[in-house]
Amino acid sequence: MKKTQKVTQIGKVERLNHRKCPNGQVKCRNNIECIHEPFICNGVMGCTDRSDEDEEFCKDYKCLDHQVKCRDNIECISKSSLCDIHIDCYDDSDEDEEFCKAYPCKDHWKKCEDNVQCLHITKFCDGAFHCSDGSDEVSETKAKSLAKPLQARCIILRQPYSHMIKFRDFEVENEVLH
Repeated sequence: MKKTQKVTQIGKVERLNHRKCPNGQVKCRNNIECIHEPFICNGVMGCTDRSDEDEEFCKDYKCLDHQVKCRDNIECISKSSLCDIHIDCYDDSDEDEEFCKAYPCKDHWKKCEDNVQCLHITKFCDGAFHCSDGSDEVSETKAKSLAKPLQARCIILRQPYSHMIKFRDFEVENEVLH
C-alpha cells in the first residue's frame, strides 16, 4: 500500500507533513513549510519564519529563468515587469530612466516619446494618458500646440479588407488590438 503525503495549503505556502517538498517548491528554513519557487525573494514574506526573504539568502539566490534581480541584488521580479510604468522593485530599479532607455520593449509594446516607458500598443490612442509625457495620446492638433514638438501618433489608418492597422509611427495586425 502506497503511503499518501498530506499537504495543507496556506496561500502560496504549504505546511509539510512529510520530508520532501513537491516539485517546483522549496522547503522553508523551519522545515515545516514549502513555498512555490516564483515566490522566493519576491519582496513578500511567504514562509512564517521569513526565510524566503532573508537578505543573505536572497543575495545568493539565482532567480528563475523568467525573472531578473533588482539592482539591490535581493529581490527577483518577472522580466515582463521591466520598464512597464509600474514599480515592482522596492528600489525602483525596474523603472530606472537610464536603464529603461536602453531596454528594448517586448513584442506588441512600444516606447513612449520619452524613450523610457514601454506600453502595450492597445494603450496608445485609447483616450487615456499612460505615458508620463502624454505622448500616447498625441493627436495632430495637440502635437502642434506642444512646446516640445512631438509627432502625432493618434492618426489611425484602417485599410478596407486589410488585417493591418497603421498608426502614424507603427503598424500592427488587427487581431493584436482585441
